[in-house]
Amino acid sequence: MNNIPISHTWRPIPLIVATGCSFLLFCSWWFEPGRALWMRADNAFFWAFNQSLGGNETWAWFWAITNNRLFDLVAAGFLAGVILVFILRTRKTQPDWAVTLARFVIILLLTLIMVQLGKTIPIDRPSPTTIYPEALRLSELVPEASPKDISGDSFPGDHGLVLFIVAGGIWIYLSPAYGIVATLGALFFVLPRLASGAHWLSDELVGAVMLGILGLSWYVFTPARSLAERKLVIPLAGKIRGLLPGRTGE
Repeated sequence: MNNIPISHTWRPIPLIVATGCSFLLFCSWWFEPGRALWMRADNAFFWAFNQSLGGNETWAWFWAITNNRLFDLVAAGFLAGVILVFILRTRKTQPDWAVTLARFVIILLLTLIMVQLGKTIPIDRPSPTTIYPEALRLSELVPEASPKDISGDSFPGDHGLVLFIVAGGIWIYLSPAYGIVATLGALFFVLPRLASGAHWLSDELVGAVMLGILGLSWYVFTPARSLAERKLVIPLAGKIRGLLPGRTGE
């Protein structure tokens, strides 16, 4: 279940590689000529989606519904379902289902930390629907669905950040097969914010991915994961086991 061994010490090489990849990804967006390429991709992606919203009412309704805040629960339910399926299918071989749940509680805490860290980045970037007043707005096309189609500060995409970190946790704690399913699901659930114009493509592929890699690498390749296992996961697993009694494995 643990594809990456728990380290009680620093693992400098993978940590430097992961941190370096995050830094290079950000630099590709911040400096020329990468910035111009990202801006071109941002605009092309936005207008391709935006122009399609006015041509089909069903299409507009779909993206409006998926941009309603309540739809975020569907995304959360999907990732939780991936974890639950793993627990049910491996209940005879995994060490302890409560430990698995506790580990993902810690992953959720990590997402909260990284989201707050993202808010401290001194970059004010309005969403494309703010910059382009002529853009179609889902809130005007389908007001009944109360979609989110605007953001005063869209970088990084915090919605995508949460999805990518949880998907990364599934890669770490479950298996590559479940990680692939979770990653594909995360990419799908990021699309609504892009389709509505609430975020730019690079808000997710640069901002969210960059912070996701940083958060997971500094958790996995440092003593932080070992410390969390001892001080948080084990005690929390005991409490979960008491609330939800069940088979704990062989």
